[in-house]
Amino acid sequence: MTARRSEGGLTLIQCLLLMTLIALLGPAMFHLLDANRRLAVQAIRTRSAEALADGGLELALAHLE
Repeated sequence: MTARRSEGGLTLIQCLLLMTLIALLGPAMFHLLDANRRLAVQAIRTRSAEALADGGLELALAHLE
């Protein structure tokens, strides 16, 4: 069986391997990006909560003075 090349220069086997690789890595990349997004949102919420707590502490200290 000879390897036939398409117009782009890829053989059928190379094309199938590339499609398989994309099919396998696509969901993995989606989960990785989703996890990174969740961590970023969690960090923003943590910083916001810390800023509110710091502001409340400053108000309490100013009230005591």
